[in-house]
Amino acid sequence: MTKLFLSVNFDDINLAQQIKEELKHHRVEGVIAGDLAEAPPPEVVRSLILASDGLLAIVTSEDDSWIQNEIGIAYAAALPVYALVKEGVQVGGLLPQITTYVKVTDLFWGFDFKKKVAVVASELRRNEGIQAVVDDTEMLVGSSGILQLAIRPRRIPSGEEIITVYVPPEFNVSIIDSRDEVAELVTGIPRRTSTEIPENACTIVTSVAGENDAYPRFLRIGIVLKFPDVQSYLSGGWAEFRLNYRAPATTGRYRLFGTEQVSTAGARPQDASSFDIEPIIVKGEVLAMFLTGIIFTSPHVPLKLPGVVSAIMTMRLDSYTGQPLPDLSRVNAMCYLSTSDEGRYMMTGLAPGIYDVYASAIPFSTSLIKSQLRVWKQPESVDGEVHLTLTTADNAALRLRVEHALKLEQEYRRSQLRRDG
Repeated sequence: MTKLFLSVNFDDINLAQQIKEELKHHRVEGVIAGDLAEAPPPEVVRSLILASDGLLAIVTSEDDSWIQNEIGIAYAAALPVYALVKEGVQVGGLLPQITTYVKVTDLFWGFDFKKKVAVVASELRRNEGIQAVVDDTEMLVGSSGILQLAIRPRRIPSGEEIITVYVPPEFNVSIIDSRDEVAELVTGIPRRTSTEIPENACTIVTSVAGENDAYPRFLRIGIVLKFPDVQSYLSGGWAEFRLNYRAPATTGRYRLFGTEQVSTAGARPQDASSFDIEPIIVKGEVLAMFLTGIIFTSPHVPLKLPGVVSAIMTMRLDSYTGQPLPDLSRVNAMCYLSTSDEGRYMMTGLAPGIYDVYASAIPFSTSLIKSQLRVWKQPESVDGEVHLTLTTADNAALRLRVEHALKLEQEYRRSQLRRDG
């Protein structure tokens, strides 16, 4: 993986950690020397810099002698140097002469900061492809609000760049339309909507993906950017869109997926690339348990396709005693996987209970990974293997299993009521 050394004063180590987490979504490993407790010796710092592919200086004050020294090491090694500089701070040393640094108005970790980090990651990896970020990556079950989506397209001289964003069907999402205020969620006939970018530069069509699509039943948002007209409406190279959302009723880790096509001079669109958008964590009231593991397609071969893992609760357990609870409250969970996850999943927000765990590669059939898994007190880890069979029968079977679990809970509750008289 591409490595980026983060040069930072220790007062800003928390900011560096946030940048490091964000870089992961762009397939870049952020390297930080030392921690809050102890500064590393110079030879360790030098080795870490020389083992990296570039350096990002995070300059928040003029007391930056340590950062200047690290910049000098990177420059001597002919590594690319990038910088985020707090507005108002005067920059000295080599930095103004060897790089065009980005001014940051404040140190609040937000949407604009994410976009700046994404640009640095793209330049470091020499990636001319598309990038996308969302402003809110954590939300509560059933909550509603506005989600900002920023897309940084590749630049083409003329023609159309066709970007398709797929939103998981568990979300209720609609495009905010500048003319109609809010565009209705499309459930059948595609509807053309507008944005603040005029229609001669950008059009949007929303629909629901069919069973033969790469992401069946996902909400499909088709964004057509028309070059060169759209160029003057891109802010720092980014096109921004706002989505009205209602979060899923199921906790878990959800992903938006994206594909890109390019068409020039009226020619048939050509597939350019696919891209991932950082995961969105949907949290419930119970956050005590999580489930992790790896999904395989054959022994020792991790899943290398988009997929989904779900945990269906069949019985709720008491948090303290571990005994079955005679009620119908359930906490199901799911986790969407991108190709880059290579089968590794983590589900958060599980309540103590007994679960059946399922997994599938999108849009292949669903496989039972683990039956009657007891999740109580300690986090659990479950690996499993999926079968790449194109059929919807297993999806119907999954619904039947959920209904069966509800029936069992109802029977258990009735038996408890009879016993208690």
